[in-house]
Amino acid sequence: MINLKCAQFLCRYLRSITEEERARVLAIGIVMTHVHLLLAFHPSTNLPKLIQRLKGASARLANK
Repeated sequence: MINLKCAQFLCRYLRSITEEERARVLAIGIVMTHVHLLLAFHPSTNLPKLIQRLKGASARLANK
């Protein structure tokens, strides 16, 4: 379950990952059980890598 403290951390963390991967968060929605992101990305952005980093990082953090 995603509480307020975790949601605030995820917002910052996911934004930093998107910046590293040449993308930008346009909108983010977090509820207790999941996260929605609307992204804009550069044509050279490696989408599989970006998605892997976003999903992997958030899942690892959520499980801690």
